Amino acid sequence: MNCTDYIQTPEILDEIDQVIYIADMDTHELLFVNSAGRKRIGCGTEYRGKKCFEVLQGLNAVCPFCKNDCLKKNGDACQWDHFNAKLGTYFQLQDRQISFQGRRARIEIAIDVSEREKRQLEIKNALAEQCMLAECVRSLNGNASLDERINQTLSDIGKYYQADRAYVFRMNDDGKTLDNTFEWCATGIEPQISFLQHIDIHYMDRWSPVFLRKEAVVEVDIEHIHTEYPDEYEIMAKQGIHSYMEAPLFSGEKLLGFIGVDNPDAMKISNSSSTILALSFSVSNESTVLQF
Repeated sequence: MNCTDYIQTPEILDEIDQVIYIADMDTHELLFVNSAGRKRIGCGTEYRGKKCFEVLQGLNAVCPFCKNDCLKKNGDACQWDHFNAKLGTYFQLQDRQISFQGRRARIEIAIDVSEREKRQLEIKNALAEQCMLAECVRSLNGNASLDERINQTLSDIGKYYQADRAYVFRMNDDGKTLDNTFEWCATGIEPQISFLQHIDIHYMDRWSPVFLRKEAVVEVDIEHIHTEYPDEYEIMAKQGIHSYMEAPLFSGEKLLGFIGVDNPDAMKISNSSSTILALSFSVSNESTVLQF
């Protein structure tokens, strides 16, 4: 039984758990979407007559990654991986050129491989983190001036996290205020260091107990603190900050300040508390750096 014979009654494909659809290769019209596909996309039978790129990808023009030309030129089948931005899912796709209801058509089977991609990305990020940590330690132990070493370290951190800013804050001798002493900014990001001098220490009231436990503060969305910590929310929102990571700097058991990153990449922030802590410990262990 060949593929063409098999789908003369496409409803049988409703019994398969993977997303399967059939589209006209010349007009891009959707001809069939199986039950699993309709459920994943969130549609009923109203897909009929619509373009595959509209329904499946949320686009208003033919997908730039469309495999129709490849199928027409190189044979009747191909396999490839794709991230569907509309569904937020990685798929392994198996395409085949078929004849369906008198039309030249493409049948595609989409297998969700998001967990596989997630594991691969975690491994990749872990390796990149180790490289970044090693580079930061190298910078801190270098022979350049104190300012150059700290600024290079902040640059390494900021670029790795694809952040807007990376910075160091120091507690002043009065124990009541903080100064932003060092800052790195990504291209196009306005520096904030001149506005962040003699900041009332009560802005870090929520952080202090965490810092004293030698743990990191990681906030993936400042809207979570809008109601309970309005002062912290206000100072962050004014700077265009929507997420951040902060880790304490110690000299022995004395809290000196903290190192932080604003608006890090969303894919990296969720598992980064141990990394930002390792960075803060590296900075803290540099006795000369602690004289900042």
